[in-house]
Amino acid sequence: MVTGAFLALAACGSSSAPSPISFPQAPFQTLQSKDGVYTVDVYSSPAQPPIRAVCAFKYDVRFSDGGAPAPNLDVTVVPWMPAMNHGVSIAPTTKALSTPGSYEIDDVYLGMAGEYELESSIAGTVPDSVAPTFSVN
Repeated sequence: MVTGAFLALAACGSSSAPSPISFPQAPFQTLQSKDGVYTVDVYSSPAQPPIRAVCAFKYDVRFSDGGAPAPNLDVTVVPWMPAMNHGVSIAPTTKALSTPGSYEIDDVYLGMAGEYELESSIAGTVPDSVAPTFSVN
């Protein structure tokens, strides 16, 4: 269970902006959300897959039934190391990008080698969650 000290919550409402961070054209993961409501393409920067550094991620979120972008969501992201049973000390920030259904998660501190999960809650008309997992060397 994630404790409040590691919770990073950012509303992704009306303040859409272009991202100064560069992401690759292809995602390193595509996941179905837990309840199957959304399909999420996951991108990372400065490298893909993610490296041991302060990273940024982009989620392109679509509705699974038809593939339309899912705009105006609130995305909560908690970086978590399951094997260590802890999160990270720096809270990431989340914002909606100017492309509908695109969300940027910045200041994701991946300071240790190991397995990570980005425990991500997606709140909107239909809430759901997704947890991209990856290894950092």
